Amino acid sequence: NRMKPRPEKTARPQKPPRRVSPIDSHILALEAAATALDKKAFDLALLDVRKLVSYAEYVLICSGSSDRQLAGVAQAISKKMLEAGVKCRGIEGIDSGRWVLMDFGDVVIHIFLDPVRSLYDLEGLFHMAGQVEIPGYDRKRDQSYAQFA
Repeated sequence: NRMKPRPEKTARPQKPPRRVSPIDSHILALEAAATALDKKAFDLALLDVRKLVSYAEYVLICSGSSDRQLAGVAQAISKKMLEAGVKCRGIEGIDSGRWVLMDFGDVVIHIFLDPVRSLYDLEGLFHMAGQVEIPGYDRKRDQSYAQFA
């Protein structure tokens, strides 16, 4: 009784993560910013980092006033991006409630508890990045209100 050799099983090729075009990533970044604003995040900064780093095109930085708010903002953004067909590649810090980092490939999002944000000074790290205007949002006015909160 001769046994035929079995063909070796090969791993199924995995789809590479969706890479979006620069136009799409700009729109996704703006959608994420709008979603953060809907959840009452404040002091938003949307940075164009295409000329500075290779791992992302846009970085959104925003603040919240409580760990629950940070989690709510993160969940809402994740849902919005999923509706747009983009999965979150990784999320860190959702349990700590101080800083949530979300990686959507071309768009990276940092949601800080307000007092923690200044410790890391990401805007200082990306000081050469261009600021992207978020339609309907006035950061200077938002910052002046935040000092009285």
